[in-house]
Amino acid sequence: QSHIDSLKRDLSYSTEDTNKVKTLNRLGLAYAWSIPDTGMIYASEALDLAKKLKWDFVEFIAYVIMGNCLVTLGNYPMALDYLFKTLSYYEKPTSRQGIESVYGALSLAYRDMGDYRQSLNYLWKWMYREGTRVNHFLLGNLSSVYAKNNQPEKAKIAFEKAIKYYKVAKTNYLLADVYIFSSEF
Repeated sequence: QSHIDSLKRDLSYSTEDTNKVKTLNRLGLAYAWSIPDTGMIYASEALDLAKKLKWDFVEFIAYVIMGNCLVTLGNYPMALDYLFKTLSYYEKPTSRQGIESVYGALSLAYRDMGDYRQSLNYLWKWMYREGTRVNHFLLGNLSSVYAKNNQPEKAKIAFEKAIKYYKVAKTNYLLADVYIFSSEF
């Protein structure tokens, strides 16, 4: 909560500039999985301001955040629409930075729709993309897909690896998801 309060405080002092867009996107992401309606509001504001500032890269970050919010809300058709729009931008050779976020969001959308094959497809694209470093986000997502697809042994292996990477990264982001699925092993 203190992180969100700090972002809100920063936002109250912001002018219509790139820092405000970044703060709005951070707030959108902070709410994407807990209060997705609020996350959508912040990401929409970030999108509008990024368009006004003609800042394409961050505009598409807002689309990814909105896609994540829509996945949380269960609006998969609209989430996929936003995410595929973003994917087409990031697949351009000059815009490859950030594509992992899109692959991760698409994987979660397909996981929650029950299409585990397609979910794993996007995780593999993420994992085997040149320059990708395996991390606890990726492995946590992989563990959750295997767990939901009733593949407990694979889920356990990915979970254990996610915990090792988590300890190195010293962050608790997504750790709760990893532990939720550990009860199934």
